[in-house]
Amino acid sequence: MKPASWRRGIPAALAALALVGTACSGGEAGGGSGETISRPVLPAPSAIMPARYVTDVAYVGFGSSAPVAALRFRHDVSTTSLERRYRIWIGQGGRWSSVLSSTDTLPVPRAAWRVLPGHGLRVLAASGGDLEGLVFRAAQTAFQLQPGKVLDEWTSPTGQRSRLLLATWAEGGEPMTGMVFERREARPFDSPPPRTLEQAVLLADPAGDGLLVLRDTGGDDPDRTATTAYSWIGGQEARWPEQRVDFAPGDGQTGWTLSIADVGLQATLILAPLVADDSVVADSLSSDAGVRIHGLRGTLRVGGRARSVHGLTILARGP
Repeated sequence: MKPASWRRGIPAALAALALVGTACSGGEAGGGSGETISRPVLPAPSAIMPARYVTDVAYVGFGSSAPVAALRFRHDVSTTSLERRYRIWIGQGGRWSSVLSSTDTLPVPRAAWRVLPGHGLRVLAASGGDLEGLVFRAAQTAFQLQPGKVLDEWTSPTGQRSRLLLATWAEGGEPMTGMVFERREARPFDSPPPRTLEQAVLLADPAGDGLLVLRDTGGDDPDRTATTAYSWIGGQEARWPEQRVDFAPGDGQTGWTLSIADVGLQATLILAPLVADDSVVADSLSSDAGVRIHGLRGTLRVGGRARSVHGLTILARGP
């Protein structure tokens, strides 16, 4: 079966970047780093809809020892204020760290869904609000995440917006290339919370190939669900919509055998151990604010060729 593959360029409108966060005095202290970050001064809209906005960002670097990261930005908006809850986790070499865990309350900005600076975080945003860069500096950790080529982007019938991109990650040394999955979604508080769970599996290998698998786990058979897969193999991107993906238990270990028969793809994955510096970090990685995050490692086979992969899986209930 030949994949439906196409290339997408970055729209010209994304070329005009706006630096949302700038360092200056009188702003908010930056996560123990000594710098100060000003909050954007934006007028409140005339009519505010109480709602929850969530932006999830997952990064997996190419290479067996490359870092993986999960970033979750949640805004709970009322008619008078915005409560933001930001979490950033980084995994490398089998060890995970929670580098940001903050909750605070702000005035309601004009675009309540946009990720805001503060607590050591600077945000680069395109004119339409898409993330074009994140810079984080704290006492023990500093990194820069720079999204690049857009491999695919789509909007769900419910308004959820998602993008799959190449990206670079830098922590003081040479930038490392990898893949980013970004998802933005919202729910008005007068709407019932979602009943299904959304799962994203993002994998990469040292050769610079990657795979994203998305599924909802609320069907009659949660281990065999209509799923969409996105691949970046040999410099070519492809989308595999409405595939039947088997998530079978993996050889008595905690993990799965993930297979898409129509395209000859199979991955044998196990959950990477969540070795953390303390129990608080381990607990937050296992379950935090409606999201569960685990590292993955295993083998991916495409067309008879096997390769070692690593990555992460994010299981969330939605906003």
